[in-house]
Amino acid sequence: MKKKKMKSTKAMVLSICAVLLVAMAGAGMAVAADENAGVVSDTGNSDGSVGGSTYSFSMGPGGSYSKESTLHADAPADYDTWKMTVKETCTVTVVVKDLYITGDTIALKAGKKIYDATSPDAIKVSKTLAPGTYTFYTGYLDCPGGYGAGYGVTVTAS
Repeated sequence: MKKKKMKSTKAMVLSICAVLLVAMAGAGMAVAADENAGVVSDTGNSDGSVGGSTYSFSMGPGGSYSKESTLHADAPADYDTWKMTVKETCTVTVVVKDLYITGDTIALKAGKKIYDATSPDAIKVSKTLAPGTYTFYTGYLDCPGGYGAGYGVTVTAS
């Protein structure tokens, strides 16, 4: 009985977090052109803050991008925004992995979908994308290991 209630409670918490992430972050995908292939730029917050950063980068076939970040609270109180510009149609793979403490649950929101994984597992999502700028979000749903919690994002294109 306890186990069933726990699963139900976890599902409810995940649903609430998903709704809050959508409400706070929006589901935006905008289209923009880019003239460079591979990784072009990476910009965090101008004030140098660690959590709640926005990172921008460009991808093309054969490109790769990797970045580590630290968050200081569960989403939606703290999450990172990733803006990826795709130069030409390619298959993009995004991997998100909690870096340090087994049992932390990280989430990736792309469009209307939310993916999550509890470490040591990682989130891995692949999709063929047309040229344009795509926004996705990462945040923790549960962090029994405590905050600051570090995670890594690796993006490849083929």
